[in-house]
Amino acid sequence: MKSLIQSLAIASLVAAFFTNCQNNPAPDADATTVDSTAAFEPGVEGYWVNKAWWETLNSTKSPRKAAEKLGVAAVVVSKDSTGEWQAVVNYAFHEGMNYKLKATEGGNYALLNTDSGERAHEFLFKADKTVFLDSFQMTRLGDGQMDDTDMFSGIVSGAYTLKGKTGGDVSFYSNGTVSGLEGYEGYDVQFDYIEDAVGADEIMLIKPGGEERDFYIFEIKDKQLLLSPSEEVTDKDGITRYKKGKVKYALTKK
Repeated sequence: MKSLIQSLAIASLVAAFFTNCQNNPAPDADATTVDSTAAFEPGVEGYWVNKAWWETLNSTKSPRKAAEKLGVAAVVVSKDSTGEWQAVVNYAFHEGMNYKLKATEGGNYALLNTDSGERAHEFLFKADKTVFLDSFQMTRLGDGQMDDTDMFSGIVSGAYTLKGKTGGDVSFYSNGTVSGLEGYEGYDVQFDYIEDAVGADEIMLIKPGGEERDFYIFEIKDKQLLLSPSEEVTDKDGITRYKKGKVKYALTKK
């Protein structure tokens, strides 16, 4: 499973990517409940995500559609091994950067480059209880120990019956494991669509040992979860492309 803190990248590349991202304003909804006058630790610590992305993900169950709302994807604020506060910023679930966190006036926080000390971003805690990272409205999902698994599991997790198999019970668990799908022990829903080779929502099914993974396209239709293999196709020019194969697993949620 991909960990947010493991996705650190070169600062210059991240900065260039972020500059080219277009922010999509969050849809109208209840404001994030955060006390802008709170002390340092409870005021900003936690796992924050782009609110527009989060709301789209929950309404569509499609990470690919939700990715259209991304620029800054998520921010994890926690203490590092030395006890200093840090903010790990994830850009479109594709690249990340680690910053130092510094409290500023008005209950806000500056994110400083770890090498130069220059300000890269700012957490803004508004009087109306909304929270922004620069121009991206954010919402807090959990504490600083949360990771991507806690988010993607909510898309497909649950108990299913497998079509065409007697006693075909399949369960996708919130910890990223799966039972009942022969040959697989885990799963990983894809959030990164910077390179969208298939043009569909993808999930990796993980074989025992965790080293080998198969890519599937997933579709959620009412109570059905349909899994189709992502197949390689080589065209006449020798270019490899990917397409959706026939449905291999048709699962109905219990």
